[in-house]
Amino acid sequence: MGMLRFLGRAIHFPRGVSPKTDSSCWFTHGILCTGGVDPFSAIMVLMMLSSVLISLLGFMYAVRRRINQMRLVRGPNKIKLTLADLTFINPSISNQKVSLDDSRTSDGKSRQSNADRSIKSVVSCSSVTPVTHENSNVAVYEGDWAWLKRLPYGTFSDINPKTSDVFELMKDLRHENVNPFLGFFHDCDIFAIVTEFCSRGSMEDLLQNQDVKLDWMFKSSLLLDLIKGMRYLHHRNICHGRLKSRNCVVDGRFVLKVTDFGYNEVLDAQKFPYVEPPAEELLWTAPEILRGSYPGLYGTLPGDVYSFAVIVQEVVMRGPPFCMLELSAQELIQKIKKPPPLCRPVVTADHAPM
Repeated sequence: MGMLRFLGRAIHFPRGVSPKTDSSCWFTHGILCTGGVDPFSAIMVLMMLSSVLISLLGFMYAVRRRINQMRLVRGPNKIKLTLADLTFINPSISNQKVSLDDSRTSDGKSRQSNADRSIKSVVSCSSVTPVTHENSNVAVYEGDWAWLKRLPYGTFSDINPKTSDVFELMKDLRHENVNPFLGFFHDCDIFAIVTEFCSRGSMEDLLQNQDVKLDWMFKSSLLLDLIKGMRYLHHRNICHGRLKSRNCVVDGRFVLKVTDFGYNEVLDAQKFPYVEPPAEELLWTAPEILRGSYPGLYGTLPGDVYSFAVIVQEVVMRGPPFCMLELSAQELIQKIKKPPPLCRPVVTADHAPM
């Protein structure tokens, strides 16, 4: 039991030939028999296969990058724009021309000569100070008005693959309450994100313009548009990071659109040097982000919710952030960063309908 016994009979092997012995590994503890395979040859074959696989992956990456570079500058969906693609304009002069044309048609021929003189004066003013890329952020792109959000000056050789991925993500965003990304302007040492131009300005402009009557129905409509736009971004795991009333623009139909998203990602991808924003620009920033190393550069989804709450205070009070507290922006930032006590906007029920 538990032993091998020799039966005295010869073992029958196929073809009558016994297998060759491999005395170098048989019955040696901890050693694996080669089975007739040369270890050196096996390693060489494995290395060759790995090299071929790595080369194939590198070739595919190079082809994909080349295709992306071609998509940046060619085709109907190109992203990289130059002076040949944009015509810079002065929106105030254009508005004057439109209003004068309207007055001509409405008042009849009696005021035609006055309108002609006004148009000539406008044209003469525009000829004295020609509109170029140096003094205007508004341009015409493919027949529509566009707005240029300029990036800080710095070393910018070309769009790297990481930035290209950010642009492709921004290009695919389509929502009524998200300002569409049209492209990236890179020419004459100017780097700017090109978006749709909204003629009514920003929410901040509307709140500061006392000539505009804002009833609660209109205010709630603006806030609802903001909620829809931010919900669309957050459902795609995109955080804004710079949400404020200045980055909520209103078009000619008084539809609010979230803009300026992706700006921080472009700065980070292109390795722009970090410049801390002034205290007035950080009043919408969440406390945990203010305590970080680079306040205002990296955003979070909860941080966007905090920024939205500050915007709600602006709309309800029709005033700047923390307008009920008689503190400077620097003092507010210090109190927000280092509680207690908590420093938050104080809004009573008297300021909003229940």
